[in-house]
Amino acid sequence: MEATHQINSKDYVKLMFSLAYRKPVFIFLFLSGFFLVFKLIDSIATGKFMYLELSTRYFIVMMIIYIFIISPLMLFIRFRNAFKTNKGIGEKVTTTITSESIKHSAESYISEIEWNVIHKIRELKSWFLFYHNNISFGFLPKKDLSEEQILELRTLIGNSGVKAKLLKS
Repeated sequence: MEATHQINSKDYVKLMFSLAYRKPVFIFLFLSGFFLVFKLIDSIATGKFMYLELSTRYFIVMMIIYIFIISPLMLFIRFRNAFKTNKGIGEKVTTTITSESIKHSAESYISEIEWNVIHKIRELKSWFLFYHNNISFGFLPKKDLSEEQILELRTLIGNSGVKAKLLKS
């Protein structure tokens, strides 16, 4: 199976955000943020906000600003800069997948990895992620694949013996 893809900065940032906000620490952070917003609204509505210590009021407001504005902005800048500094991410890539290996060919690199070296595979709504270890991964956007190619890729993944988390078709 062969597919050609080229991702842009927007797609890369969306992918990285979706992966970041699946982590338990970010889920906890956002749940804490929503709790703080609820407590802030409740204390303002009941008139208790002005009776809180000044440091407590500042803490609540600053945590809400950090959780919902600063943290996502820092991640956005980090992901955008990662895309800009790694020219290989935005190149046009031809991916060839066989029963033995996955080969990525681009203008500046050629990478071939055998199935037995892949740590795990995750299928997301719009992506296939091929993890080399717990952190680093290669990707293949589904938007550049036909339905037949997606089914063929799922079959190849199923036959590879690699731990995979695939979506139901």
